[in-house]
Amino acid sequence: MQVESRSEHFELDKQYICPNKISNKLDQCITNIAKNNGFVKYDIEKKEFCTNGGSYLGLLYEINIYGDTKEGEKELNIFVKSILPGENDLQILSVHDVYENETFAYNVLFKMFDEVQEEANVPIKERYKTVKSYEESDAEIIIMENVAKKGFKTGHRMDVVSLEFAKTAIEELAKFHALSFVLKDGEISELIPVDYQMMYYGCPVVDFLYCIMCCTDKEFRKNYLVHLKNVYHEAMARFLKHFDLDINELYSRELFEKDYDARLESGLVMSFIFLPFVLAAEDDVPDLTKDDRDMNNLSFNVDKRYKSRIQGIIEDYIEWGII
Repeated sequence: MQVESRSEHFELDKQYICPNKISNKLDQCITNIAKNNGFVKYDIEKKEFCTNGGSYLGLLYEINIYGDTKEGEKELNIFVKSILPGENDLQILSVHDVYENETFAYNVLFKMFDEVQEEANVPIKERYKTVKSYEESDAEIIIMENVAKKGFKTGHRMDVVSLEFAKTAIEELAKFHALSFVLKDGEISELIPVDYQMMYYGCPVVDFLYCIMCCTDKEFRKNYLVHLKNVYHEAMARFLKHFDLDINELYSRELFEKDYDARLESGLVMSFIFLPFVLAAEDDVPDLTKDDRDMNNLSFNVDKRYKSRIQGIIEDYIEWGII
């Protein structure tokens, strides 16, 4: 990961302007966050990330605020996702819409999640984990705690995930889906999901299939697919018990398997759409910040691992009788 860093010094009565890609709007948000956290004098360190294909729908920044409050020294570590400049439509989706999705998740939905988990006295260690976000977030800028400072890491997009990672991720996915049943019913090592831009209301199996098809290879699926289906459904069942809900009445294993069979084709479609981006060669990552980003004519090279990954998917779908 390439990082550009520079440090600046500010007093609260002075307004600062970053000359590059961090907008004046973000500058004001950071000023508000500093004020709300009691800073009377502070420094700001800004880092712009080049993710080499790790993010297509936004510009990523790390911002560290450190200085003095009335109580003493303090430091805030912030992570920012900023909407792509220029036109917001990529033909296959609206970037503005996906940022509105994520803003809704952090500003509204997760507060509801916290409330229902608190009311049900779900043990802290067993709760669905979310990252702290700031109220200044909106449909153009998502501002949240930088959990990398707590030791969390993002795996390389081209690597096949480990069984341990897959198990933990699937368990968190099951909790996320389970909370939708809780809200619907009531109206009202560790992994933390941080990206909700593609969140939607629909069949939970689609999310499961995306994880399985785009993050694993044929050998992994051969060894662990059935196991991870068990992990998913059992994790959802355990989590729903905290709310006195019976999974057999909400999403029985029979219904899960029926949905899985009915939606299995979507995993193949998602693989053809998303896997080229996941495995885009690091020296030829498509630049979606350009004004002429025509998705119909988009052309870029993929990593050598793409061939074996997509071939494995096709072979699986032949074995499963879909092709």
